[in-house]
Amino acid sequence: MLISFSCENILSFKSNQYLSLIATNKKKDNILPNNYFSINEKENLLKSTLLFGANGSGKTNLLACLSSMYNIVIHSLEKLNNKKLNYLPPFLLDHESRNKDSEYEIEFYAKNKIKYRYGFSLKNKNIEEEWFYYTPKTRETLLFHRKKNKIEINKTFDEASKFIDDNNEILKTKETVPFLSVLASFNGKHSSAIIDCFLALNFFDINNEEEDLKETLRLWKEEEEFRIWALPVLNSIGIQDIRFENQSIGEIEKLKEKILKEKEKFSNLNVPSDEIKDKTQKIFSSLFDLISSTPLDEEEVSKEINLSTIKLIRVIDGEEFPLPFSLESSGTQKLIHLLGAMYIACKEGEILIIDEFDVKFHTLLSKYVFRLFNECSGEGQIIATVHDTNLMDTDYFRRDQIWLMNKNEKGESQIYSLVEFKELASNILNKNYSNEYLKGFYDAIPLFQDKFEVLELMDEA
Repeated sequence: MLISFSCENILSFKSNQYLSLIATNKKKDNILPNNYFSINEKENLLKSTLLFGANGSGKTNLLACLSSMYNIVIHSLEKLNNKKLNYLPPFLLDHESRNKDSEYEIEFYAKNKIKYRYGFSLKNKNIEEEWFYYTPKTRETLLFHRKKNKIEINKTFDEASKFIDDNNEILKTKETVPFLSVLASFNGKHSSAIIDCFLALNFFDINNEEEDLKETLRLWKEEEEFRIWALPVLNSIGIQDIRFENQSIGEIEKLKEKILKEKEKFSNLNVPSDEIKDKTQKIFSSLFDLISSTPLDEEEVSKEINLSTIKLIRVIDGEEFPLPFSLESSGTQKLIHLLGAMYIACKEGEILIIDEFDVKFHTLLSKYVFRLFNECSGEGQIIATVHDTNLMDTDYFRRDQIWLMNKNEKGESQIYSLVEFKELASNILNKNYSNEYLKGFYDAIPLFQDKFEVLELMDEA
């Protein structure tokens, strides 16, 4: 379960920027109980977080920073060409930042409900500093603090002791590799716990070939609970069912039938040589036997999903019309692609990271999908960048779920929550913040020469 993420001196982030998924306890904002889950008596975590901002404000950069930290922690020990590690440059719009460290920090609740805080700073791909804390009860406790190759550890942190010499220097660890990753590779208790938290991060990509889509279709085929959960969403866009045409077995049977026909056809031919006729008939028979004896488990075949065989069922005037998946709109395809990932996140406690969630989705569909996710029992979370300001609706989202990204005149991206702003008089009765946002009350909108251009666009809308 993700508590927070922060980054500094990376891409468009010069100063430290902090995203929190802690639900506020402010009375006026403490609404929509389905939108958060309880960790303990004092702390609740949000199930979903929306990030708004103008094009180029830094929304995607924030997700890129989170992805980069994930890859460095998870893949740094692999013998790769470092493409997966995706090192990001520092802030480049001033002379000082270019030569400073880049910093990442993340907080999780592990499955054991212990809170962990972990971070590191980088310079030229090398780990300059690395720290790891945990909160077993109420007090945060140091596990280790590394400065280059020197390290300080908690005396009770046994999993690290065999990797440290008498001079408090780390053994057998490259400058580019997090010490946490090394410890986890040897199944350290605390290090493995937070690695599991990292592995719960799922960076959703609609362009990621077919694997994620096949996962949705597999769930539809094999799990009734998923079908019950997802069907209302599909019904909302006119789809009554998803069916699978199993062509594998059918094609085999057609081939066998064709062999028999050709064998019979040849037997009726006037062949001058009996020897040639017999040999040819034996070839037909051997081929038929070979095809027939090929192991073909219907159950196994049914598990294979070929997208060309997928049919979406639409009902018109009581009659079913199966349409190939490929003929559906890109929005429909994206929705089916997404449903499986959302369901797994909800049920297994994953954190689903989605850039431009609302692209190709109608406002009402976006609201419906988020409500479905929030109402699902579980400890899954979603962080999504969006542009649709109609989602700033407190019938669906709390103010602490709405975050804004703004880029100042120096090119620095800054992130902040809607909770940080005082309620405007215009919103005492109207609980949608879209108009105020578009008028520039919260910044994080496209830059124009003056505010009157914004007001003119609002009037035209």
